[in-house]
Amino acid sequence: NTPEDYDPERERKLLLSHKELAHLEKELNTAGLTIVPISWYSKSHKIKLEIALVRGKKMSDKRETIKKRESKRNIDRLLKQQ
Repeated sequence: NTPEDYDPERERKLLLSHKELAHLEKELNTAGLTIVPISWYSKSHKIKLEIALVRGKKMSDKRETIKKRESKRNIDRLLKQQ
């Protein structure tokens, strides 16, 4: 049923209003934000995607996350040895 030249990984347009697209463009260019998919679902033969504007972690936050992950790993390792 699918055509031979069908590319499932092609880029697709965001179906947003002109105002929403302008807002997203403005935020992406000025504030250093990124668009991230939060969830997806299908509705009446279409796949819908929920997106959000997010700001990346700062270096101190990354270090803190790494420390927590390593301490949890050490605790799990110690509990496993007992």
